[in-house]
Amino acid sequence: MLGLSLVDAILTLTLMEKGAIELNPVMRYYIALGPMAFVVAKYGLTVLPLVFMLVLNGIISERYHIRLIMFPFFGLAFGSVVIWEIYLLAQMS
Repeated sequence: MLGLSLVDAILTLTLMEKGAIELNPVMRYYIALGPMAFVVAKYGLTVLPLVFMLVLNGIISERYHIRLIMFPFFGLAFGSVVIWEIYLLAQMS
């Protein structure tokens, strides 16, 4: 997921260079601060929830002997965003 987050950040910046706009106001703020600030914020805002989910998953699976299925869902969500961005880049070319 961290890799997909970085690919998403790079594709977002590439799309913006081609005239796209960022609709997410939080990410738009970080883009206005510069590409490096955007990538660091994007990565950080991905790492923190992942760490939280890993800890939560460990606690829940130990205590209740069940596993959370959040990771495949978020992987699918990130993958879908990357595929959409690749599609948009293809349409702009």
